[in-house]
Amino acid sequence: MFLKKIKQALKIDKPNETIPEKPQTISLWEDTGKVFYIENTLKLTYESNGGSITLEKLSMQALPDLINNISLLPENSPLAIKNTANQKSAFNISLCGVTWQKNANATRIKAIPDAALLRSQTACFSKSQAIFRHATLLEHDDLLTSSLIQPKAGQFIYNRITVEQFTQQIKIANKRISEDLRKKVLINQDNFDSPFTEHESEEIERLIDINLQKKIT
Repeated sequence: MFLKKIKQALKIDKPNETIPEKPQTISLWEDTGKVFYIENTLKLTYESNGGSITLEKLSMQALPDLINNISLLPENSPLAIKNTANQKSAFNISLCGVTWQKNANATRIKAIPDAALLRSQTACFSKSQAIFRHATLLEHDDLLTSSLIQPKAGQFIYNRITVEQFTQQIKIANKRISEDLRKKVLINQDNFDSPFTEHESEEIERLIDINLQKKIT
């Protein structure tokens, strides 16, 4: 319904109406570099014989056994990982996180989709690669890129990381965050389901409704 409204609003034909350019503003918020990983956003995705599969809200303890069980499925199973020309699809593990930004005496929390990622084409993860990133690096990267390439600032790359090592690193990183900051994190999986905040969604809905009313009249 929301996307339908957007499409209808975009069809409004106003050739004489110009949209004034907004002056560019410089953000005064500075990234602290601290990242807290939301463990209940842990998910596993892979391409199966039956199509793309995403398993969400997984526990870190159950993840290794889950991957092992998937790898042991018969090759003709619809849930088995897809094999094309002897090339298996990759297991992709990811979870979201938050970072803190400061402006003078004020502090705000910013969500980071896919704050940590782990990818491997084998269940043993002997040729895997993990990426832990900061809020300024949200674009998707090929996780199997050679590690000889210099990583970007704020991005940490680890090769040949097992699932157990990956989840352990998450726990270690979270322990470094003070208890006061952790108490302020009121974010879960639902916060990452939409690219907009609740306020932004309400404003978009309001503007769309106004445009639709103009179109009707």
